[in-house]
Amino acid sequence: MRVAIYIRVSTNHQVKDGDSLKEQEISLAKYANENGYTIVDVCRDEGVSGTKNDRDGLNKLIEDVKADKIDLIIFTFLSRWHRSLHHHLVMQEILNKHNVNWKAIHEPQYDTTTPSGKMIVSVMMAIAELALASEKIKTVFDYKVTIGEVINGNKLFGYDIIPNPNGSGKIYAINEDEAEIVRAVFNHFKKCHNIRSTRKFMSDELGIHREIATVQNGWLRNIKYKGECRDNKNYAPAIIDPDTFDEVQRILAMNIRHEAKHVFIFSKLIRCKTCGGAYSGSTYTSKMGQHTYTKVHGTDALIRFLDSVCATKVNLSLNSKSKNSYWTI
Repeated sequence: MRVAIYIRVSTNHQVKDGDSLKEQEISLAKYANENGYTIVDVCRDEGVSGTKNDRDGLNKLIEDVKADKIDLIIFTFLSRWHRSLHHHLVMQEILNKHNVNWKAIHEPQYDTTTPSGKMIVSVMMAIAELALASEKIKTVFDYKVTIGEVINGNKLFGYDIIPNPNGSGKIYAINEDEAEIVRAVFNHFKKCHNIRSTRKFMSDELGIHREIATVQNGWLRNIKYKGECRDNKNYAPAIIDPDTFDEVQRILAMNIRHEAKHVFIFSKLIRCKTCGGAYSGSTYTSKMGQHTYTKVHGTDALIRFLDSVCATKVNLSLNSKSKNSYWTI
């Protein structure tokens, strides 16, 4: 079998033991001789990064491949071959056209001469293609954010999505009726400093039913409400002024709970049969010692679109001998 040896070191690997050009070549030549391979060419790249596609030694190797001079390429480690997903995909396409395989002699799993090696490479190629596709999508989204375009069709409460009058794509425009509600929510939280109270205010006074996590992260922490998105400080017209938004963030940071003193293994796993709300843990100490209960708190029993608090406000002991079943898992 005709083989080409490919060796490479980047500048920062030049003096690393066991990784010099000479040591790589000795190892690969020994491997070729032991396996009865005929060495057709030795292609070298010294002081060149594996992320670069334009390398003298690699270009020489590609010429050998296109001239059908070799059947196999060997190198010590996959990192010597390339460090770029894009380069791997381009190079593999050329090798496939000329029926040339490759293997990393110190990493036997990377070997396209065997069925298992081909499977591993195929999986690696698929992952690489997905990664490249994901990177392209991210690049497109980053560009859209930079020019103020909406990156998806999900409407943010307080805004309408309209065609961009100054170009292509769509942008956010303030919906004044909804914006007044958003401002009321921020102002209420700014006064009360309590997310549960704010959610109750939204439900009772504004007719907006949201879970606590949505109130906190989807509303109060959403930087789009002050007109920003990622690195674009002028992504959309602001509904909340910067001072109010920053003050709300300060209050939220102060409200972060410290690590719980007690661990409740059934917390959030047990749910009320009446409303589906999650039970949470609490403890109290009596003359008989400390007791652990799991119970439904009044407002915690509210779930999305539920207009009233659950009527089943039962303090439940896991050791209770009650025959009534108020909860389920």
